[in-house]
Amino acid sequence: MSARVKKDVMLSDTGSDYRQHYKEFCMEIDLVVPARTRCRDYVNTSTYKAEEIRRLIELGYTMAGISRELNMSKYIVKQVLQTLGLRPQPKPLNYLQHPKVSPADVRALRQQNKTFPEIAHELGVQRQVIRKVVKAIEASTGERLDKIPPRARMHFPSRVNYLKHPHVQSEIVAKLLGEGKSLKYIADSVSLSQGTIRKVVNALGSGRRRRYVDFLNHPRCPVVEVSRLQRLGLTQKEIARQLRISVGTLQHVLLAMKYRKNE
Repeated sequence: MSARVKKDVMLSDTGSDYRQHYKEFCMEIDLVVPARTRCRDYVNTSTYKAEEIRRLIELGYTMAGISRELNMSKYIVKQVLQTLGLRPQPKPLNYLQHPKVSPADVRALRQQNKTFPEIAHELGVQRQVIRKVVKAIEASTGERLDKIPPRARMHFPSRVNYLKHPHVQSEIVAKLLGEGKSLKYIADSVSLSQGTIRKVVNALGSGRRRRYVDFLNHPRCPVVEVSRLQRLGLTQKEIARQLRISVGTLQHVLLAMKYRKNE
């Protein structure tokens, strides 16, 4: 890189010893910058060891294996292979000579009726490796390794007949349902969970029967009183607070009044 600086400095007419004004200042810099190469020559450059990578590919190395062998990044190895038009073709692994699994150990453990996950856990490999070793043994020797006998089925208790539940009588539940009681009330009465009471109700086939409420004749919300409070300009919340009922109950009463008016 070379640089050349040219300065032409002239003092103005009003210049003094204490203050100088530059009339003209010109600087010229010439730089020689090499052009950036977009594509590297991965084949003819000794840094990338293209011939060594070609030799390892022919030996059946994978991309990761070449990277470890030559102490190069996988990206460089990939670029060299793309330039050479090669693809890694690893040789198939012979599972009869697996470095971590012995066929004799697999055969012995398999004959002890152990499953693939149990054998894999004991030998410290994945169960897919054990399955492939077993297939290789059967293909080479024609031997059929003993199948694992079926495991004993788990015993599940018989289904509970909720019509004859030991802690609650279905007649009592049916009677309380007929009186319009809720499931929570029934469950608290017999000291059982709502889920158990619901199953008893389903076994009865009656379902949960809600008590019908005649909102036009509600004992705590007379229609006449609601109409009077509405004429006074009270809101629904204020009416409900004064009558000591919920806003939802009041809305049911108003809806029943509206339907009666439409009729």
